[in-house]
Amino acid sequence: MKLCKYSPADELVCLNIFDSNSPPFFAFQERERFADYLKAASPPFYYFVVREVETIVACGGMNFDARERSAKLRWDMVSKDFHRQGIGTFLVMGRLYLICQRPGVGQPRHEPVCISLL
Repeated sequence: MKLCKYSPADELVCLNIFDSNSPPFFAFQERERFADYLKAASPPFYYFVVREVETIVACGGMNFDARERSAKLRWDMVSKDFHRQGIGTFLVMGRLYLICQRPGVGQPRHEPVCISLL
């Protein structure tokens, strides 16, 4: 798997991934807002795709707020046919790594949530 920067050529595939998750994870009415986000995916907004060989199987973004020294993950989704294979985890961890590399992003404001699997 590779985490790659989104390009406008990826738009249709990302919209298809959205459609594969509508419903239950997204409302159909959110599609236009997501499409608008993709068109504006430039700093301080960043968007990525996950490629499995040459197939895009997931997408997700992040944006930075320099004033608040924070970053937020945005519009994460994995194609319905590829759920439960660790791709979503890969997508989140890749972006968290990039966020940690960025100067000026502060420490998390909240204590991490811990889950015990006893």
